[in-house]
Order: sequence, then C-alpha cells, then structure tokens
Amino acid sequence: GSWVGGLVGNVMSGTISTSYATGSVTAGGSWVGGLVGNVMSGAISTSYATGFVTAYGGSYVGGLVGNNAGSISTSYWDAVTTGKGSQGCGSGTCTGATGLSTDSMMTQSNLTGFVFTDTSAWAIYKGRTYPLLRAFLKPLTIAAKDTTKVYDGKAFAGGTVVYTPSIYTASLVLGTMGGIAQGQINPGTYTIDPGTYYSTQQGYWITSKTGTLQIV
Repeated sequence: GSWVGGLVGNVMSGTISTSYATGSVTAGGSWVGGLVGNVMSGAISTSYATGFVTAYGGSYVGGLVGNNAGSISTSYWDAVTTGKGSQGCGSGTCTGATGLSTDSMMTQSNLTGFVFTDTSAWAIYKGRTYPLLRAFLKPLTIAAKDTTKVYDGKAFAGGTVVYTPSIYTASLVLGTMGGIAQGQINPGTYTIDPGTYYSTQQGYWITSKTGTLQIV
C-alpha cells in the first residue's frame, strides 16, 4: 500500500516531535518514509529515522518523509542505513531535515536541536548509539570496588565492579571492563577504572565510577 512510515503513515495535522523510528519500511506503493509516509499538514521536529526504506514501483520515497507538505525542523535521517543518501524527503520541501552518516548520527554535537542533559528528553552513548529517549532508560551505576593489596612484588591483577541496583539484566549492559591500575607493583595509591559501558533503548543509562587501589 501507500502512505507507509516507520512511525506514522499519514499526518493530517498536529506535530510529531522527540521521536524516532529504526525499523525497516517496505511498501508496494507511494509516499513512503523512514519516519512518516505523508505529511499533509502539521510539523515534524527533533526526530530521526534509521531503518532501510524500500518501495517497489512507488514514488515519493524518502529516508525521513515520503511526501512533505508541512514543516520539518531539527530532524535527521541516517543517509547510510536508510539507503536514501541525500533523499530525505521524496517530495515537498525538506528544509530542516539533514542526512548524516551513521558515525555522525552517534555524535551529539552533530545533532542540532537535540538536548543531552541529565534532565532532557535525549541521552546518547557517543560513538555507540543513536539518540535514546531517556524516559525509557533505567538508571544503573557501575563502580570499581576499592581494593587494598599488601606489597608482594607481584603485579596487581583483577578487581571487581559493583552494580547498583544489584539486580539488572546483564545482556543489556554492553562494553568493556576497565584496566587502569592493572599491572601496578609498587606501594602507592592508584585509580581503578571500572570500564566503558553502554546500553540499548530497552536498557540502562549507565554511570561509571572509579575506585582506588592501595598497595601497602
């Protein structure tokens, strides 16, 4: 059919904002977009799309919007993963929509209009994720545990991290354990790096905290 979008098929009025779509969009007709198929009137703001967009034999196909007769501001589409390159809107004005590479979409400084603070709608793990909606992320702290080691002439190895809350879904915590303080031999105080972590939209907003190694 026609008027097919990753989030909405047809917008007759109103505003779509602070939203995104990542699923692939496939249709047999026209007016097909990664976020919205057809905008008859209204506005799209602070939104983006990343899913592959395909229309078999149809026209008016765009990475963000298929047909736009409304207004768009501070919105984006992944020019690589949508397969639409510079074609953000299949027809109509596309001012306010910007196509970016995948790496650029994962860098907050490239996303004008998106605000990333502790109290804003958006969160991002730079270089790891697209913008995520903060309201759906659960808070999780990963802290390196303070450790004391009696000097024995051998290099320190190991260390543990503590998760708060202690009950969490391990498969949603992605990344790498830290290594700072590994290999220290001599007496002194050293920083233990807990690691670099990230999560998905269904997961966590992770805060990492360093610990202290004391060799005495």
